[in-house]
Amino acid sequence: MIRFCPLIAFAILVTGCGDDDRTEGPDAAVDGAVDAAPPVDASEPDATEPDAGPPGVSCDALVLDTSFPLAPGADPISIHPSAVFAGDGIWATVTVLEPGTSVFDVLLVHVGCDGTTAEPVLVSTTPPGSSDLDAAVTVTARGVVVVWQADVEGTIQLWSRLHDAETGEPLGDAQPIVTTREGEPDTGTVWSPLFAGGEGAPTVVGERGVEAASAFQAFVQVLGDDGLSAGATLEPFFAEGIGQDGVVGVRTDAGLTLAWTRAPAEGETSVVVMPPGGEPTQVPTTGMATAGPTLAAFGADVWLAASTGGGSRAIALHRVGDETTEELRQPGANDVAPALSSGAERMGLAWMRVVSGFRNDLFVRALTVGGESVSAGEVQEIPTTGDAYAYPIELVHVRDDVHLLVWIEGTSSTDLRAMGRFVRL
Repeated sequence: MIRFCPLIAFAILVTGCGDDDRTEGPDAAVDGAVDAAPPVDASEPDATEPDAGPPGVSCDALVLDTSFPLAPGADPISIHPSAVFAGDGIWATVTVLEPGTSVFDVLLVHVGCDGTTAEPVLVSTTPPGSSDLDAAVTVTARGVVVVWQADVEGTIQLWSRLHDAETGEPLGDAQPIVTTREGEPDTGTVWSPLFAGGEGAPTVVGERGVEAASAFQAFVQVLGDDGLSAGATLEPFFAEGIGQDGVVGVRTDAGLTLAWTRAPAEGETSVVVMPPGGEPTQVPTTGMATAGPTLAAFGADVWLAASTGGGSRAIALHRVGDETTEELRQPGANDVAPALSSGAERMGLAWMRVVSGFRNDLFVRALTVGGESVSAGEVQEIPTTGDAYAYPIELVHVRDDVHLLVWIEGTSSTDLRAMGRFVRL
């Protein structure tokens, strides 16, 4: 998923805040040394991990290759989509303008496998005037859990809310997620929440401002099935003066694998991956300024995709633990914002190709893993009304080799729609 920093002013929010893929600088040597510091073991969170098991696979009435709005009756601006498969359909969140204001609310909506949507449910109930955005959603044994970031009195913090798995109605009030550091509650900025993929306890990853580092650092917070914090917050790897952006994670039987963009104050960005119980290592690429990682577990392996390059951008594919990376490069193209998903027999890859500014075209293709190699299938362009805008895209496995793609499209920064489409890869 491409990741964007949350901004509070409405004019900035609707135009977005891009990641490193949007800035093309002169080639420079990447500092190959990864910050040396004792890592925190993120493979064994200090919390009980109830496992509800995977949802039952049904959704037989899939309607393929037809695009639909995730929140058709919402304000002309609906952004920041997140989705999870729930057996009989999809639970999705979107961010919309609060009526009569310039701030945002988070909505939860159930999407059928024929693309029909139920009436959205208001998730965010933080104090009036706060902006609620960048939500993520997952399903637990207790219901549907939504987490998001909210600007409350000038400080951006995380909130969560539990919803009924049948109706989507809230089961109680929204609650703050208070992360901890060195045994004490952390009161600084915490943002960009995502749920780590895979089974096990719901696990939120993201970034928070750490004064001792003078930079944003990755964090891991395990939640209970009710969406509340369960145990201390983990700080996977402290790196003074070096930002850790766009944190993603996936859990396998071996533990939690993490990846993020390493952003030093000076010099090029790079992507690092941190296996369970290990230290971050730089993903090998031929291009400079690598950014925007995404992870997926397929078989016994974890795969990473990122955008890399200098004058043009390509999608880099990397099997975690390998010493090499394969690049899917179209000459002259700027391919950014990859999203990976694991199907029954192959993986799916979605990405955007920059047209200009925040305007993009949207593509998908299958990735077949055979032995030590991966082969990329035919490129499929996804038709859009207007352009795909530079907001998060997501690819969610549904069943067999069918995935749900979600993205933002529109004709201007004041007319943006969160869209979905079931595709077979």
